[in-house]
Amino acid sequence: MNTQWQKHFKTTMIGGLFASMSCIHGVAGAVTEVEPNDAQSQAQVLLVPADGLSVSAMMGTGAPTTTDLDIYAFTAKAGDVPTIMVVSDGSWDPLLVLYDSLGNILDMNDDAYPMNPNSVSPLDSRIDMHRISSDGTYYVAVTPIPRFLGTSFVPVFTDPGAGGAYILMAQGMTATTVPAPLPAPVPPVATTEEPVITAEDLEVAFEELEVVVEEPEVPAVEPEVVTVSGDGALIATIQVKDWHGKVAQNGKKSKGKKNKGKKHGIPVAIISAPGFDAMKINKSSLTFGATGDESSLISCRKKGKDVKVDKVKDGHKDLVCYFRADATGFQENDVQGILRGTWVNEDGVTQKFEGSAALSVLIVTNKKGESWHVRHGVDPRGKRYKEHKRSKKTGHHKHGKHNKHSKLDY
Repeated sequence: MNTQWQKHFKTTMIGGLFASMSCIHGVAGAVTEVEPNDAQSQAQVLLVPADGLSVSAMMGTGAPTTTDLDIYAFTAKAGDVPTIMVVSDGSWDPLLVLYDSLGNILDMNDDAYPMNPNSVSPLDSRIDMHRISSDGTYYVAVTPIPRFLGTSFVPVFTDPGAGGAYILMAQGMTATTVPAPLPAPVPPVATTEEPVITAEDLEVAFEELEVVVEEPEVPAVEPEVVTVSGDGALIATIQVKDWHGKVAQNGKKSKGKKNKGKKHGIPVAIISAPGFDAMKINKSSLTFGATGDESSLISCRKKGKDVKVDKVKDGHKDLVCYFRADATGFQENDVQGILRGTWVNEDGVTQKFEGSAALSVLIVTNKKGESWHVRHGVDPRGKRYKEHKRSKKTGHHKHGKHNKHSKLDY
């Protein structure tokens, strides 16, 4: 089959898949991608109804490779668990990234497991285990592998990847409706004669007057926000932070310091929310890693910590735990971490919960092959390089006093 016929066949097939998926999942809304949508300021706004929305899109312009980036914006409320998936034509490998309004990565997925419904490729992506922490605008970005994305939609690797047709499916956001326009005011009808009020009219009016005592309104109690997955597990918001320590590679033990203790574990914060108290988690039940079933727990903080979400503390205690990096099963290009466990609700019933979040993508440079000013893009005659040399002489550099990232947030 030649390339043109192959492309035509895949385009026809993805159209059929889109139709069948719309019937199966009850997706009511359908729109087409609008370019340009390569930057946050150009993001295509999606008004997602309660029954979901599908976007028929194209990654690239049909060339063999592309550096295209498609960004979509949507609104969501605290407690929402969006289900966002990419169903491609099978000719390329998509990466799906969820951002907040500040450009911080909340969750990321490369290859969905299990596969998306009706996907023709195991390389298609899906995000469906991240609980929205606050009301606001959120963004989802689609780009081809190997163009991994970092903070603020900036590509970590700029290598082009193969593109093709795809359908973006979005559900699980609180329904967004466009308010109807207010009716035009009706001008009053002008009258030439003024009404004449007599004493008899006033007497009748006072006799008909009734004193009504209004009872104070009782504010409605908002229901607990509890969202569950298909297997009945509650979806929790988690944050995976950067960590220090060496990970075992190729089945061999890492040399140097072992991944023991909080300093060498991966810190994961489990955020409390209405209807979910993270401090009532059964700590021994926690598993974390590439699939969420890895027994990698080191320990958890005994006292809770109010972790900032969207740079704001909510006054509730969150649980922070640490996991062995060499037991998580993470591979070189993994972008998502999954956590599972159980907790005890207010009724004393043990219930399952799970959540996912993005892993940090780091750029590693060859320290031996490049000097400090080359690796950091600094002029050796400039002030910054001189301060670096001075800090090395005083010994402050070794202790990280000039490195704002030397301490963990947890």
